[in-house]
Amino acid sequence: MLALMSSKPMTLVSAPTLWDDAHWAIALNQFARASGLTICIYDVNKTRAVGPIVEHPLIHLIEETGAWRGGLCEKKELTMVNSVLENGQPVSTHFEESLYLQALPLRFRDKICGVLVVGWAFDQFADPIRCSRLAKSFDLPENILWKVAREVAPISRERISIFVSLLKTLANSILGQHALVDEARDANRVKDQFMATASHELKTPLTSIQLRVALLRRMKTPTTEQLMHGLDVIDRGVKTQTKLVDDLLESSRVSTGKLRLDIENFDPGELIRSAVETISPGAETKGVQVSFQSLPLRLKYKGDITRLQQVYWNLLNNAVKFTPKEGFISIDAREIGGSFVVEVKDSGRGLDSETLPRLFDAFFQVRSRSDGSNNGLGLGLSVAKAIVDLHGGTIRATSDGLGHGACFIVSIPSLSHSSNLFDA
Repeated sequence: MLALMSSKPMTLVSAPTLWDDAHWAIALNQFARASGLTICIYDVNKTRAVGPIVEHPLIHLIEETGAWRGGLCEKKELTMVNSVLENGQPVSTHFEESLYLQALPLRFRDKICGVLVVGWAFDQFADPIRCSRLAKSFDLPENILWKVAREVAPISRERISIFVSLLKTLANSILGQHALVDEARDANRVKDQFMATASHELKTPLTSIQLRVALLRRMKTPTTEQLMHGLDVIDRGVKTQTKLVDDLLESSRVSTGKLRLDIENFDPGELIRSAVETISPGAETKGVQVSFQSLPLRLKYKGDITRLQQVYWNLLNNAVKFTPKEGFISIDAREIGGSFVVEVKDSGRGLDSETLPRLFDAFFQVRSRSDGSNNGLGLGLSVAKAIVDLHGGTIRATSDGLGHGACFIVSIPSLSHSSNLFDA
């Protein structure tokens, strides 16, 4: 009888390269030899990725009948694999009331990546009746199967449990090594992407400045209007360059733990109103309707005014950037449960389920244009989260998916709820 647990669907991850590793073959062969247990690993597609690894003379005999080539053993294991993938819990059973086996989930980065099936061993002394049933199941001569079975000592249920625990530790160790290798590769890929992005983004305003300076130099007698236009272009380039450098410095302070706050009393309602005023011209030019609602505040707040202003401005600026022409942005600010909560909703492209968990990672960018391009270094939201965290607050994003807009919610605790952070 299978031991079924929860019926809640599990989160699965397909990672075929996990099993293409000599570590598995070496470690599992040694384990099978030491324990006498038979081992298989199935991936989330219910395909056998490893095994059967057999070191038991009786199971060798059974294997030769094709039991794992569409035969009874494979069918039995697949029944267990289905249960584990559906419920995320280990299961155990007997085959023909004789051979004991277990199946348990393997996890990679907190998601089920496969199922380990182990066992196919007598957990009590074999007897002629049970061996007769086994022989008939696999179409083997009874006398041969009985001769092999009685020469093999059973493995007690307690001993099998110990072996399974050790095997699980071994498997988790190998999967952990894979995770570390993947993390190192990801970090290297992020570094390469950052270097390419930073080089491009830093070069763009410099190129604009250089071209404008060269153009002005070629003009023998530029008019006042031409000079002013040239200076405007140069000024925009300098400001863009300054912001990129500031973002890099701010991100560096965050990653090294050197981000410091200049704490003072402030009115968060005034900060969000100022941010709304800042982005309104850009929204108006784009034809984006901005709705702002703020309720009177009763509580007192302390924090870094400049950095919190940066957080609100970043969120609103992103909302304008990702909202199409004739779209809308709604900003709601109020006190909820002792905190100042700002909710920014837009009618933009929205966010998919893969993007949401990575949204506040450094250097992660949501493409804003149809050609997949973007501007900036992907640091704004990661820095914003660090600032909010230092204030004891929270920042999160929600979306019903692509085409359904996004909602960002920032919560900053009042002075009475942040006494552990700042002195009153």
